[in-house]
Amino acid sequence: MMHLILLGDSTLHNDSYTGGGPSVTDHIRADLGKRSEVTRLARDGGMMRNVTGQLDQLEKLPSTATHLVLSVGGNDALTHTHILEPDRPAMTNIFGALSDLTDILDDFQDSYRTCLDRVLEHSLPTTVCTIYNGAFQDPSYQRVISTTARLFDDVIMQCAFDAGCSVVDLRRVCTDYADYYNPIEPGAEGGRKIASTILSVLRQKQSSTSFVYPSGAYPWLASSRERLCPEVGMQRDYR
Repeated sequence: MMHLILLGDSTLHNDSYTGGGPSVTDHIRADLGKRSEVTRLARDGGMMRNVTGQLDQLEKLPSTATHLVLSVGGNDALTHTHILEPDRPAMTNIFGALSDLTDILDDFQDSYRTCLDRVLEHSLPTTVCTIYNGAFQDPSYQRVISTTARLFDDVIMQCAFDAGCSVVDLRRVCTDYADYYNPIEPGAEGGRKIASTILSVLRQKQSSTSFVYPSGAYPWLASSRERLCPEVGMQRDYR
């Protein structure tokens, strides 16, 4: 019997963004069936500092957990969007902007590694999720956000690889306009894709080698007419 624990933020706790449809957790539960259990400790708005509290809840549960999934860091990264404001003094020169961003990434790495180490103390197979690109209305802003997300995601992936964790690269999962309820939250369709990719990881044999999912050409990576690209923004009114 599998007992999956979901840790982190609204990527795994997207109930408020599905319009009454199934959430990520609902999809996973339905697929795994009654012989398995899914406990969601992830919370909308969760940040890296909140994962310790989520793990404290885990320690109060019966010791039946078999797998962990961690999706966190997006809300932490969002606290630094002020660095992208074009009228900031440091933005007038490339070195100053990169210096500020380097400091932010160094702090992010320290916090993420501490968070992941805390999760790994439970000695359970752990899957890590990256940050998706989001879906912003302004094409120019979307390009900058997508580029910046690569830098934060590189930190997440390096930490995961160092720990031997498999990675769900959400940039390759939430690729369509319809995947988002608003610019930064996965909706019903995005949640279905996230759940499907997590399940594909869980079905693999446990290995000490890190893998990145999805690999190859997932159906939704090639077939959608509304695929999001770094060059375009979200042309949708969220109402």
